[in-house]
Amino acid sequence: MRLDTLAGETFLRQDEGAPEQGARLSLVTCGEELARLLDGALACNFSHEEPEQAEEGSAVNGFLRDCAEFCDVTGLPEPLRVEMEEYFGQRLDALWRLDWLVFGGSWDAVLEPGEPPLSGRMVTLCLARSDSPSVQMDSRLRRSLERFKTAMARVREAPDDEDGPGSGSGGGLLH
Repeated sequence: MRLDTLAGETFLRQDEGAPEQGARLSLVTCGEELARLLDGALACNFSHEEPEQAEEGSAVNGFLRDCAEFCDVTGLPEPLRVEMEEYFGQRLDALWRLDWLVFGGSWDAVLEPGEPPLSGRMVTLCLARSDSPSVQMDSRLRRSLERFKTAMARVREAPDDEDGPGSGSGGGLLH
């Protein structure tokens, strides 16, 4: 499986040129994909748009800190790796709920000078708001994003009715 697989037709363009030019980073959609991308990376490059609210800043900074720490640990036993995949999935979900998307990509590179030169996989992660001009997604995925936002708004607006359909279901969250 490629580490930089596209999710639908969504990508982040990293330059100001025409869509056909410049590097594209793929949408990272699940914790397993993110852990696979970061695992064994020789170096990481992180960037993000400026958060507008404190909650966004906390989520973005915490996410990037966790990614950097995960890169520093190699050879995790399988149970810990699965736990990290689940944790990353929760962090991605938290960012998604704030309308932030995570894009990533990797490539092989050689770091010189050195005897011998050091080679390995480099990773880039960029976080952007879903409405950012640098985010390009096809109409199908944009509709999915709008449906998700609508559903989340309904969940947040649901009254705490003890006799209602959401009672006893963990705060009305959809599963």
